[in-house]
Amino acid sequence: MGALASGHTPLMSVPGELWSVYAQRDSRNRELVQVPTGRRVSFDELLASANPAIASEVDEEAFKRKFQSIQGGLQALRQRFSEISPDVVVMFGDDQSELFFDDNYPQISIYWGETMKMLPRVMAPDASDALRIAMASYGDRERDYPIDSELALHLIEQLQERECDISHSRYLRSEYGGSIGPSTWYLDSQFETEDRPFGMPHAFSYPITNWFDGKEVPIVPITINTCYPPNWISPPRAYNLGLAVREIVDSWESDKRVVFACSGGVLATLW
Repeated sequence: MGALASGHTPLMSVPGELWSVYAQRDSRNRELVQVPTGRRVSFDELLASANPAIASEVDEEAFKRKFQSIQGGLQALRQRFSEISPDVVVMFGDDQSELFFDDNYPQISIYWGETMKMLPRVMAPDASDALRIAMASYGDRERDYPIDSELALHLIEQLQERECDISHSRYLRSEYGGSIGPSTWYLDSQFETEDRPFGMPHAFSYPITNWFDGKEVPIVPITINTCYPPNWISPPRAYNLGLAVREIVDSWESDKRVVFACSGGVLATLW
């Protein structure tokens, strides 16, 4: 048994010399939040309040150094994954306007179909090289990725016995889309996503693509709502969920070697 975690930001895959190109997208980001107020702000407002010392880290040479450091960390993850050689990976991740919208957005959901479709991200013909590299890091070919349905169902049943409210899904639709917001706190406007084919969310596909070391190990994807009020998961509840999942896996009557994994900035840090 083991545990692995990393971020999944596109900048972990985009070479340092292209970071400034990818950063042009930041000015269009509608979910920027000011620390410590938690107020949603525009890019210009955030830039105006930024620490001037950050400027010393915003140049191509610094970006290249940081990118190389990231690659070293990913290589260490790949090596560790191979050393453990798991039979199944229980994964925690978030969903950012991918499969879930305000028509039905669960706080905790477990997928337990036999496979989960992985689909390459669709991009405009004039997409930049930086964007193409970033999107390829979440999977660059269509495939049906295996799910350990037995363990997934076991977790669903046993988590309910521990008073965890679990949503579940067993198959994917051909298309996903919808709206999120407005709601409370920073989510003061509506975000629309047109219906489109979509497969495995990025929080799961990034580790598979980048640090499973080419191995196709079955997973159990557990999605938690970390981003969107009003029912986003609290840190204490997320922590207790992790404890419960570990307890259930420990008591699972199987000889399979299980690894726990998660990706995402806050998730990986807490792990």
